[in-house]
Amino acid sequence: MPWVTRVSAEGPTWARIDAARLLRCQAEWICQVCGELLPRRAWVILTPDSYILGDAAMHATCLTIAHRWCPYLDRHRFDAVETDFSAIYADDRRLDTIAEYGEEIRLWSL
Repeated sequence: MPWVTRVSAEGPTWARIDAARLLRCQAEWICQVCGELLPRRAWVILTPDSYILGDAAMHATCLTIAHRWCPYLDRHRFDAVETDFSAIYADDRRLDTIAEYGEEIRLWSL
């Protein structure tokens, strides 16, 4: 189960995101699948208009897991791209130029 998936007393709520965890992924460069720190270069899944699906990055191994188990990814054709931390934009600002990320989830793109 992805680290950012919302979990209630009844279990995981698929297709719902734990906003606090997603914000941590964005602000601290954490993998959205396993919740561990990412290396400077990581993988993202791009929509056709170059937005990053899920607005967070992941390890190569976690990308493989996501492609295998996520029915949404299985039904759609998206490109997976290895990218550097500095190539990502958060609400049209380069990620590596944001000193204080803040408390709001941002829209990521390449």
